[in-house]
Amino acid sequence: MSSSTLDEVFLLLENPKKSNNLGPILRCAAAFGIRTVVFVGYEKCSTDGSHGAAKHINVMAFPTVDQAVSFLRETCKCKSIVGMLGGSPGAYQSKGCIVREDKESNVVSIQQAKVNESSGEENDQSAGLLYPQSFPIDVRPFRKGNCCFALSKDWRGLPIHLARCCDMFVHVPHSNIYQQQLLDTPSCISVVLHHFTSSAGYNERDYTGHKFEVQQGVKLALKDDREKTIARAQKRQENCQEVDDINPQGLYGVVFGYDNVDY
Repeated sequence: MSSSTLDEVFLLLENPKKSNNLGPILRCAAAFGIRTVVFVGYEKCSTDGSHGAAKHINVMAFPTVDQAVSFLRETCKCKSIVGMLGGSPGAYQSKGCIVREDKESNVVSIQQAKVNESSGEENDQSAGLLYPQSFPIDVRPFRKGNCCFALSKDWRGLPIHLARCCDMFVHVPHSNIYQQQLLDTPSCISVVLHHFTSSAGYNERDYTGHKFEVQQGVKLALKDDREKTIARAQKRQENCQEVDDINPQGLYGVVFGYDNVDY
């Protein structure tokens, strides 16, 4: 299918520190044909582990979630923002799982329905919920049109302020042998993007030998355009200053309750 007719996909995530390593995430994004990744926080980050794939990603950064979401919905024409809630042991229910807030950790995560021992049926816990249910990724509950996946490096769940802008949620069910999260963020991203790009009709990249053929990186394409390069640097500096104003003493993570998370 022609790339011009495909639904475009974006990623949305926090970048609370300039030294934050997002290389593996950018590598996964590039592998599945994503061209734009949106950060809330700083534009600059460490790309260790991307193995050059970061050159093929256009990074846009905004100081606040509202600004990022406005860009995605109005400029990028995203029809839906899908929250990725990571891996979950045994959460294969096709009817979906409950999504709840954890005020202490400031994240949302899935809560599997408890089974009534006498009837053997799942208890209805949907009353008064703030969020739509989360579905196993193999159900592929995607809408037509451009789509953005909101995600976090925090294994505990998705930050509340990101979750509240989501239209739906997905998770990656896996074996419950250990009753704990087994998949890291890049692994979950790869599984989710595989299902989305497959359902959207993306073609696999051509490859020569053992390497995929890629076009010139977006950052290299701008290298010879001096005016665009200068304008982009000025805009980056303005955005960083705005983030610094919101985030005194580099405490962006503390503001959102993530001071104890290893980014």
